[in-house]
Amino acid sequence: KSFEILKKYPNCILRYVKVDEKYFDNFPISFWVTVQTWFRTKISELCPDLDRVLYLDCDTIVRDKLDELFTIDLSSNIIAGIPDICGIKSHTKYLKITDNEYFNAGVLLLNCTEWRNQGIFEKIKEFAINNKKLLKCSDQDALNKIADNKKYKLDQKYDYMETWWRRYYNEYENEGLIQYIDAGKNPAIVHFTGLKPQYYNCFNSFKNEWWEYAKNLDSVDELYNKFLEDEKIFKNECRTATIIKFLFYKIL
Repeated sequence: KSFEILKKYPNCILRYVKVDEKYFDNFPISFWVTVQTWFRTKISELCPDLDRVLYLDCDTIVRDKLDELFTIDLSSNIIAGIPDICGIKSHTKYLKITDNEYFNAGVLLLNCTEWRNQGIFEKIKEFAINNKKLLKCSDQDALNKIADNKKYKLDQKYDYMETWWRRYYNEYENEGLIQYIDAGKNPAIVHFTGLKPQYYNCFNSFKNEWWEYAKNLDSVDELYNKFLEDEKIFKNECRTATIIKFLFYKIL
């Protein structure tokens, strides 16, 4: 598979990095957050020759060129990203973040040089282990806390999170809201927060586009079969809910 990618994109270089989970001994994890989510905090040390890295969650698609991200002057800021769609005020309050910014960790531009110079991984490790009960969003909380006053805000188009699953509710305000609405028209990076596109009852506007990319996967048939199974389950649940609702009103 790697050979096929390199053949199609001759200017592409693939690098496989094996991560020793011992780096993350005693880090807080939960039933929905595995140890792997902490791996991004070690990227700068695992790739000591790189000055800048764009980290992307696996539930994203890139739709436009990203050249601008590698020319931005980050100065001493250790991360660049986009404010999360909700919970910013509550997160900054319980984490005692003074810059009042709380970024979504699914798309992060890492300033690896400053990350190493400032010993960020060790700071994250110390904070995470000593504040296990405080962290509600695992490494995202720790990243935002340690990056307090060292964050660079990117344009919303680089981490567009459509909130269909929250009835399109978000907590952006003023210029942030205007930028978010504009980003939705043609985002550079779509981040599928909420239910993922392979599920029938995902109603993200970019779901069909995701399936176009999925057609290139060897496992597309397996994905589609699971999609059809999920469709049956969803429709059966809807029918059951409708019948129960009808009987309830009938009794009343």
